[in-house]
Amino acid sequence: MCRLGSSKGRSRAQFSTFDRSARAGRNYVKVAPTWITFEDGESLKDIDIKIIPSTKFTGTLEFGVYINEDNPEGASVGKYLHVRGKVEIYTTTSSKK
Repeated sequence: MCRLGSSKGRSRAQFSTFDRSARAGRNYVKVAPTWITFEDGESLKDIDIKIIPSTKFTGTLEFGVYINEDNPEGASVGKYLHVRGKVEIYTTTSSKK
């Protein structure tokens, strides 16, 4: 996650996931509303969302990440970018020799 604008002071907001073509519990592990905190000077944070492996070819699947714009602390959510994003899951194959 990226914090745009000033990185002065502490700010935080809640994020969660939502289904698109990928389904929680089948393709990824749903993230209920979770706080992410940026301390003074921080502008980037990793968020962990577990992908559930599949042996079936499913093509490209997508789920979304939503940043709750109703209750941020020390921030304006969505001021620079949209509060909804998408994550694509690609099926890959490995060749074992």
